[in-house]
Amino acid sequence: MPFSIRLEPDTEILIATCAGSLKLSDAEQGVRAVWENPEWRGKPILWDFREARLDFTTQDVRQIAQ
Repeated sequence: MPFSIRLEPDTEILIATCAGSLKLSDAEQGVRAVWENPEWRGKPILWDFREARLDFTTQDVRQIAQ
């Protein structure tokens, strides 16, 4: 899953843009990338999935819900 992370300077919102097929492991990798980004430090995050295709199983959805 290709993704990019950028800080919007005017609003101080971190924008994480995802594209392509998105599996649960990709989503976990994206979340880790945000948490490890030094620009994040608790700022609001906007996840943009408009170019992504979610490829989750029923079990994946249960795991996310827990």
